[in-house]
Amino acid sequence: MLAAVVAAAAGVFAGSALGAAITSFSPIQGSIDAGGTMVTLTGTGFAGAKAVYFNGSPAAWFQVGSDTVIYAIVPQNVTSGFITITAADGSAASTKGLTITGTNGGNFAVLPSYNQPGTNTGLFPPKGTAAAPKVSSFAPTSVKPGNKVTVTGANFGGATAVTVGGVVATFHIVSATSLTLTVPAKAKTALIKVTTHAGSASSAHKLTVKA
Repeated sequence: MLAAVVAAAAGVFAGSALGAAITSFSPIQGSIDAGGTMVTLTGTGFAGAKAVYFNGSPAAWFQVGSDTVIYAIVPQNVTSGFITITAADGSAASTKGLTITGTNGGNFAVLPSYNQPGTNTGLFPPKGTAAAPKVSSFAPTSVKPGNKVTVTGANFGGATAVTVGGVVATFHIVSATSLTLTVPAKAKTALIKVTTHAGSASSAHKLTVKA
């Protein structure tokens, strides 16, 4: 049988000086047995995070819930150690490690419900089954470079890139159904495209970019 997973949050941790920081994670103990344990990371600067590592090994699955929350599943064949994220502006690591239990002998860990209370989307399915993003609308529809545009749709949690006609824009995830982007200097009138780990989606209409 697996050792009991400690449900209490770990203390406060230091993070990247660049903006991203892991302030805590819970539980503080996870399993490497089949099924893994889902760990909730809290902190800042998580929007657009590209990777989560457990003691150097990539997470079996992860999902950015918001700029302050990431969910990640402990991979197999990993040992106790620090949790690190690759954020949009650099890397951030916990200063205390996650304790690993289990023998990787085929036992299944009991995962917390994917229906996480208080999160943006309320549903974080396993990797490979997450719903692709959808762009429904945006406003304003006519802007100048440097202006902000609010994009609405679905499944924006974990967005990794937003572009205007292929030109990369900086963005902030407001919720699973909303994000804001800053129109890049080189952007021209074009479609807005949102990319997540589950796929990509473009707006039905072009954003008008004025000189």
